[in-house]
Amino acid sequence: MKQIVSLAFLWVFATASTAQTTYESSHVKNGETIQFTIPNGFYLVEGSDVSGDAMFSQERGVDFNNVDLEKLDHDFLMVIHEAREFGMSQEELLEELKTLQQGLVKVSAPEKVVVNGRDIVQAGFKGEMEGEEVQALYVSTLNFGDYSIAISYYAQKAVENPISFDDFEKIIASWKVVQTDREDELSALRFSEEEMEFEEETNYTNDLYETKISYYDVLPEYLDNWYEPIEENSLLLSEFTYKDNNGSVKVFSGGLAANYPTEEEMAEAITRVMQSSAIRLKYDSQFSNEDHLFKLYAISGGGSMTSVYTTIVRDELVFFVIDGGSNPLPDFKPAVRDFMLTMWVDEFGEMEEVPLDSE
Repeated sequence: MKQIVSLAFLWVFATASTAQTTYESSHVKNGETIQFTIPNGFYLVEGSDVSGDAMFSQERGVDFNNVDLEKLDHDFLMVIHEAREFGMSQEELLEELKTLQQGLVKVSAPEKVVVNGRDIVQAGFKGEMEGEEVQALYVSTLNFGDYSIAISYYAQKAVENPISFDDFEKIIASWKVVQTDREDELSALRFSEEEMEFEEETNYTNDLYETKISYYDVLPEYLDNWYEPIEENSLLLSEFTYKDNNGSVKVFSGGLAANYPTEEEMAEAITRVMQSSAIRLKYDSQFSNEDHLFKLYAISGGGSMTSVYTTIVRDELVFFVIDGGSNPLPDFKPAVRDFMLTMWVDEFGEMEEVPLDSE
């Protein structure tokens, strides 16, 4: 449920349409679009832009730029478009709504109903969510053309007159398909989404070892003075350089961790990926959080390569090779330490700090 509400706010806080009693979708399919009737007493939230989505409140003059997300004292009626190829199916959404466990009580059980000849998934909740008392959290979606169109209503404790689920159902029941000669205004948005996906493709493909891990699985929190090279190395999963290319951290997966019973096999993998002369590894120290253990090894015979960290991700051994460059900066060593301490900090929680002394 958190994902549904977050999606609503992420989309609608960034975009909105012109205020009107009758809301008309910006998506046009085969000369048709869809309309909803927005109840009297709801006003468009100001400070938004276009793209077909809209946000309304019972309080006049609400400006998104002044909304405190930590203290929402306004209710919000939201209309959101999501390309069906990227979002959940109605069946998947229905199952997610049925299994909510967040202190929320069902006002109306999640169900698929037929409204004006079209399948609609809808549900209503109230109770506590993430420490906040919620008077109303209503969700509904219907499919039209290439998009899933969601109408949601959200009201926290401070809202004086939240609408009932019966009133919410009246909004859903107001939808209708109408003829239009407008162009599909969301086609440009879909192109942007596809373009964004294309841009997210990377040449960091870990070519020498079969892996289920991608570039996006080994990213740290970004720190000052660390940068990604313009040219991507297909032998790696990712790479980060320090300041003006004064040292680097090169990341790759060696495949299944079971293939590395000793330091000798690990050294061979580093030699192969880094295309260096033979090296030797010596265990130095380790640090861990609740989920992952990072081991540090000193490298000898590797030229400017000074050390390597390893950890296991999805049963694979991931290497973080530290290269100080030809003229390492005095602050490179502590910078590497801080860099490694941020690895996966968002996904796995805060790391327990253990001295790291041999970069």
